[in-house]
Amino acid sequence: GERRERDLVAVGAVGEGGGDDGGGGYRARGRATRVAPGARRFELEELRTMPGSVGDPWRALEALPGVVPVLSGLPYVYLRGAPPSATQYLYDEIPVPALYHLAVGPAVIHPRMVGPLTLYSGVAPARYGRATGGVVVAEGPGQGADQVELELRLLDVSAYARADALGGSVAGAVRIGYPALVLSLVSPEVDLAYWDYQLRYAAALSSTERVELVALGSHDALQIRSAPEDSLALTFHRLEGRYLWQRGRTCVGTAMLAGWEQAALGPEIALATTRLGPRMWLERGWDGGHRLRVSLDMQAMFGRLDHQAAGSVWLPNAAGLASGARARSVWGAQLELGLRLTRGLEVLAGVRSDVWLQAGQLMAAVDPRLRLVAHVSEALRLHVAGGTTHQPAVAFVPLPGLSDLHLSSALHCALQSEEGVTWVAALPLRLELQAFVHRYR
Repeated sequence: GERRERDLVAVGAVGEGGGDDGGGGYRARGRATRVAPGARRFELEELRTMPGSVGDPWRALEALPGVVPVLSGLPYVYLRGAPPSATQYLYDEIPVPALYHLAVGPAVIHPRMVGPLTLYSGVAPARYGRATGGVVVAEGPGQGADQVELELRLLDVSAYARADALGGSVAGAVRIGYPALVLSLVSPEVDLAYWDYQLRYAAALSSTERVELVALGSHDALQIRSAPEDSLALTFHRLEGRYLWQRGRTCVGTAMLAGWEQAALGPEIALATTRLGPRMWLERGWDGGHRLRVSLDMQAMFGRLDHQAAGSVWLPNAAGLASGARARSVWGAQLELGLRLTRGLEVLAGVRSDVWLQAGQLMAAVDPRLRLVAHVSEALRLHVAGGTTHQPAVAFVPLPGLSDLHLSSALHCALQSEEGVTWVAALPLRLELQAFVHRYR
């Protein structure tokens, strides 16, 4: 109800991603969160127990409305009709190219290192962009007691640990997969292996200052002896350091992201890119539910298509790619504004601007977003939203490295709109009816 909404607004912004969540509330780690009407946020326990998740929070994504796997065993999905490369995945505000390992493998992020997950099927806050489909945002783990966990399964072995150390909290996980041992019984021509790791460190420098360090990486290798041209090896690494300053309802943050990713498609096609991504943001909240977020970011990409053959099952149009295709760079600015005009009417507005540098050419786009929320009563809420988003022309499948290459001097565009009604009963029951109309150009 209204009282609960005021409590959430009064929490104040804490940490990156912990400020304005685009829906009238502010998130602090370990506290309640309210996201924009139309978005879906799932707590960790809910994700693990959802049918079809097999205890893996990321696997629950495939069970959500509007999400359809491209093919069983491949870690790519359609989301509200958008192709796999048009959906944006973020873990702890860090973009990752894929969620799962190959061949119905586990998620590339250990379940203990994942917090609540939010799915934006339609119009997302302005901070998220450069992809014409949906946005999947997974938060980092919350605070917890010291813990060590080892798990041995038929397909892999994993370890997780968390402890207070180095003046702060440290959490990490590692997993090594050996599914080839099982596959050899049914398909001796196929070799499959994977591994991944995550590390998170956070420490308070003072009552107003905080630092965070997040690192993660993943690798998949698929070898087919009878068809070496269809073999596949995917690798990516991410490392981001952050500095956060907060006083009252004002939060200022800056971060630097470094990343490297590589894809080997058969013996003759190799892609590799390196990225550097500084960003900064300012969040401010006021009494009455008003809030503002301004952010800037840049991603400098370095890399190329090292070699090219006729193609493989993973990249059938390789012959159409320019030999030596280079990676693109991008600059962006975002503005989000939330206004509580009356007790029953809320306006969430945003705009982002992006400029891409590709093969010596500049391409620019401006994407506005607007969401109106009417609180008819404590139990009934209506919302309507619309906006645009742009994305450079990319391959259908978001292979590591490939999505950063300049393939065409064109921008894809999505015109997105959504409408919905939400009714919250006195019992623990929530009913939603939503309609999405998206047009992809």
